[in-house]
Amino acid sequence: MDETYVGGKAENKYMSKRVATKGIFSKMIVLGMLERDKEVRAFVVDDAKRDTLMAKIYENVELGRKIIADEHKAYYWLYSQFKHQVVNHSKVNIRKVLTLTQIQLKVSGQL
Repeated sequence: MDETYVGGKAENKYMSKRVATKGIFSKMIVLGMLERDKEVRAFVVDDAKRDTLMAKIYENVELGRKIIADEHKAYYWLYSQFKHQVVNHSKVNIRKVLTLTQIQLKVSGQL
């Protein structure tokens, strides 16, 4: 499970698009879930706060299942309802990181 921000920098857009947004720029937040060797589920969410992410997780993941996620503080509560395994990006386990990367690539359409 991972969240990612989708969208480029305003300075990299065509001038017509930059002028249209008048300097206002925001990225979409996408929450991705990958069941090992199965489907990817991706959801555009309003924010990456605990309550927002928790609602989507409860809708899509059976209680007690194993969830691998990064150290984002919104995921801290997972241990109480799920088997939560944390990926520390500075001390990586390449297998877990590849799973999170798969989610990001599938969500962005690159995989």
